[in-house]
Amino acid sequence: MCEAAPGASPTGFQRLGRQPAITAVADDFVANVAADNRLNRYFSRTNIPHLKMELVDQICEATGGPCTYTRWPMGAVHAGMHITDADFKALVQDLVKSLNKFNVPPQEQQELLATLGPLKSDIVKCVISTCYTPQVSHSSVVAGQSPGGRLIAGGGVWPRLPG
Repeated sequence: MCEAAPGASPTGFQRLGRQPAITAVADDFVANVAADNRLNRYFSRTNIPHLKMELVDQICEATGGPCTYTRWPMGAVHAGMHITDADFKALVQDLVKSLNKFNVPPQEQQELLATLGPLKSDIVKCVISTCYTPQVSHSSVVAGQSPGGRLIAGGGVWPRLPG
């Protein structure tokens, strides 16, 4: 299953360690996000086991594995959440932390981030340098407002890893 043809280069899925390794990274990544006060408010009503399963399928499929990611489009999933560049950067930092913990080589990290990076345009919808973001849950946001009126500065960039 999902073996490289003789003489062909292994897929990213194979080089990442296949589904067991991707599952371990996804589990650790979700734990990082849960502990990250910059992000955990976005996941307060999330079915975490389902999220982990979807992340594994998404990474598996994106890296050439046998999985099929069948979730809603990223734009629909993140609609109305007022996610900023800084939020997206924090999420990437949490993912890189997990990749480093499991000693994923820099080339594989770069390839995975390059594969997932284009999703940013579907997820980040605050196109100005600052935007209001919810303190509790995205479902409680009234257009242009957040509970308590907390203002979050954006301006994060997609990080480039060494290597």
